Amino acid sequence: MPCRPPARSGVKLLPHSHLQAVEKLPSGEKIALMKVGDTVERLGPFDEIVIAVGREPQTKSLRLDLAGVKAGAPVAPAVPWVHRRL
Repeated sequence: MPCRPPARSGVKLLPHSHLQAVEKLPSGEKIALMKVGDTVERLGPFDEIVIAVGREPQTKSLRLDLAGVKAGAPVAPAVPWVHRRL
């Protein structure tokens, strides 16, 4: 089950999206043009834009079970609504 930030956090997750462009406004704020599915969404304005990328971990060959690590076990989150897994 994917994690979701609280609505009041102001964070919007757009999984499986692609950044098309960033426009800088005269105020210094930024607009992100994100391709989500077949549409391009214009998001902002923002002071800053953070992009995170990731992939599925390839840990089977590490045999972490021999070290007592349980694959899929939660890792302590840095932010309350972030839920990471090995």
